[in-house]
Amino acid sequence: MPPRSVPTEAGPATLEASLSFEAPYLIEKLVNDHVCDNEDEARALFREVKRYLFLNRADQSKLWEMHSLRVDEVWHQFILFTRQYADFCTRYYGAYSPHSPSNAPVSAKNSARQKQVATFKEFHAYYEKVFGEPLPDHWYDERNVCLHSRVLDARIGKLLLKEEGGKVELVGRRRSRVCRQLLGRAGDLVHCGYGSVLRS
Repeated sequence: MPPRSVPTEAGPATLEASLSFEAPYLIEKLVNDHVCDNEDEARALFREVKRYLFLNRADQSKLWEMHSLRVDEVWHQFILFTRQYADFCTRYYGAYSPHSPSNAPVSAKNSARQKQVATFKEFHAYYEKVFGEPLPDHWYDERNVCLHSRVLDARIGKLLLKEEGGKVELVGRRRSRVCRQLLGRAGDLVHCGYGSVLRS
């Protein structure tokens, strides 16, 4: 379903066109680097990146944070194709869309940090309002991460595997929501062995 028209500087037609943009080179990289299991998953996650960028451009009154490590990783991979990403942003949004980590320094030019940060609940409602469909499971990492998924990044930190009483546990100083969910399914981990858990 096409998104409902939303007022924006770039104009609804331009934003809507951004959603049909294809990047076969990105899909190939996502599968080859084991970020995604297959092309269908890669396309679905890339769709969510485009929708996330669309939502950010359509309503700039709030700071719409990224709520999925998986969708965020696909965005990172897209940005690695620097020229194509810059062209995409310029063509559909009129300007480059930077990716700033949550701890990025505030500059005089960057007033975005002064905006109200939208909650996940607000993001969920906004997504449904604009696209006319429920927020897909791709936004809930804990529902999608399996033992061979690549989920490690700087926010998770160094992890170790600990086996005790027939169960395997991921152990680290910091535990993300994804890791907590994996820990909650520790009984399943023992069946796949150690290597598949941390494959990258």
